[in-house]
Amino acid sequence: MAFSSGSGYDLYTTTWSPEGRVFQVEYALKHVDSKGLLALGLCCKDGVVLASQVELVHDTVKYPSSTFNVIHAVDDNIVVSFCGMRPDGLYLVERARSEAESWRDRYGSQISAETLSNRMALFVTQFTEYYGYRPLGASIFISSYANGKPSLFTVNPAGEVSGYYANALGSEKQAAKTELELLIPPENTTVEEGMYKLIKILKKCFDENTSKRIELQVGVISQDSPKVSLVPHSLIKQLEARADQELEDEDDEDDEDEEEEEDGDN
Repeated sequence: MAFSSGSGYDLYTTTWSPEGRVFQVEYALKHVDSKGLLALGLCCKDGVVLASQVELVHDTVKYPSSTFNVIHAVDDNIVVSFCGMRPDGLYLVERARSEAESWRDRYGSQISAETLSNRMALFVTQFTEYYGYRPLGASIFISSYANGKPSLFTVNPAGEVSGYYANALGSEKQAAKTELELLIPPENTTVEEGMYKLIKILKKCFDENTSKRIELQVGVISQDSPKVSLVPHSLIKQLEARADQELEDEDDEDDEDEEEEEDGDN
């Protein structure tokens, strides 16, 4: 990780600065915010939706492919997505599956999203406390829909757990959060509507000047489909086309409004 010039306090996770900062953890958090592709989560009145941008490393790569999945089923009723370094994200997915399996074997029931989030936070925290470890460079969404209630939690590289109605991780997250605020409270949006809204936000917040090749992935748990399911790529493409057209129409309307204002000033 990058060296903070002159500090001398960022070589190990066990080193605290005089101000009480752990620079290694801060670097991991900044990496997710600046380098991680945008990932969204939304609680709806009849389920929960996760949607993420997926980077394809080369034009010759075939997509869709499970190799590039960032949204994964952990148990029948729990879905996880990650943002940040892909190896670290996949490592967290495997750990979440291990925690869910251990809970089922011990208690004979499915683990809740909240309990899993707290367990994952304890696991992530270990990488911020021991000499020779480094903080994991990924944040994760953990969500479920059980007993008619959607749940959405995040765990970041510092081991912090937070619950949300809607949230965004990665680059462009502030712009995405502004759009997500319009979809709260959950009672205002169905899963079907939420799928389209999140796809539209991902398209709207995508930097067209970047050279990255981006695809979208969406996962849902709903009242009609209580098990985790990934939305078919063909349907995502249809919703993308609809979102592109709507965003183009909105841009045209904005341009017309600006022209009218300029004419009025003259």
